[in-house]
Amino acid sequence: MTRATPLREWFGACPGLLFACSFATAGCDPGATECSCRPTGLLLQICPDLAPQVQQIELTGSACATATRRIVDAGAEGGWTSYDIQPQVPGQCTVEVFFKNGLTFTANGQPNPLNITRGPGCCTGLYPDPLSAAEIQACPQSDAAADSETISDSAPGS
Repeated sequence: MTRATPLREWFGACPGLLFACSFATAGCDPGATECSCRPTGLLLQICPDLAPQVQQIELTGSACATATRRIVDAGAEGGWTSYDIQPQVPGQCTVEVFFKNGLTFTANGQPNPLNITRGPGCCTGLYPDPLSAAEIQACPQSDAAADSETISDSAPGS
């Protein structure tokens, strides 16, 4: 009885491997355009002076009431704390941050709530409209906040 050499055994397996590989890639178009999408959702950044004072973050509106929120950077980049906010459905979104020192930060509150929409083309996630509203900075410096973002001296719920 003759034994096949390792090279012959490998060649014998090639047709099966070729079939499996072609079946696995049948749905792929090698000439297709690759999607280049921005990160979905919102990024809430709280400045170093206020980060330890965060008491509560409230997400309201049809898009944000059920949004997930997780801390992504605590104390990174010079002490800023960042939260990733991922809406689950399109709609409107308002972000409020209540601080222990009595300050309240509101981003995109009435009458200008942020709109969350489905992404364009092959970017199928949920994005703010306009895309430039994706990063929200809660900081008392006027140059860090846009017109639709305010910090006020009021107690939570007032």
